[in-house]
Amino acid sequence: MSSLLLLKHHEVHTIQDDMESFVLLLLYYGLRYLQHTGAFGSSLSIIEHIFDYEGKDENGGTIGGKTKETMFTKANYLGNNFQFHSTPFDNLIKSAFQAVGQWIEAENLKTQSQVSQGSTYFERLVNASARPASVPPPLSSLTLRDHTFMSSLFHLALSDTRWPTDDAANDSKFQEERQQRKEKKRGKRRRDRENSGSPVRKNSRSSTSKSLLAQTWHEYTTRKTARLSTMQVGEGSVRRSAPN
Repeated sequence: MSSLLLLKHHEVHTIQDDMESFVLLLLYYGLRYLQHTGAFGSSLSIIEHIFDYEGKDENGGTIGGKTKETMFTKANYLGNNFQFHSTPFDNLIKSAFQAVGQWIEAENLKTQSQVSQGSTYFERLVNASARPASVPPPLSSLTLRDHTFMSSLFHLALSDTRWPTDDAANDSKFQEERQQRKEKKRGKRRRDRENSGSPVRKNSRSSTSKSLLAQTWHEYTTRKTARLSTMQVGEGSVRRSAPN
């Protein structure tokens, strides 16, 4: 789920939420199965920080998504020097991050602008004398205004000739660390176990990173087609009748 939906920024599910969700799905697959720099910890630690965050709002309700938001807008948890060893996959992720980050920042500016107007005369006068809020850019100027950019990005990446053939999926370290965490929590000693393996097919003659991208692209286009058939066009975005 997208960061702003988890943060309860809005309730109506937009196509921008969908696109961010697929970028997050690609990131999860990449962190778990592909080689990367991992400067800020193991794959499991990074995944837990990004995907398992849970906080409280001002009313005590449960919210999530803050770590995802700051990852897109401030490079938190991955860092500016984070890199996947698969060049096409890395280029796609970084390009998608820039587009998602732009959308999130625009939505946050929109919220700040609405708050700065104030609901009483006092608030309006105080806010008017304060530093003026930045004007949020219109949706039509954003990269993720529709599916065009994301579709072009996937096609460009899949047509790249630099996909590696020596990046076989390796899930053993992730599974081993997760098992160690579970056993540590239970207060038990580590037991020998068989490697459960990866759901991603290991094939040294093909590119695992490209296969991950192709599978995700297929799911993305299938879901996009299904949703567009049931969506209604709303002001500024394509919206569904109800969120997930």
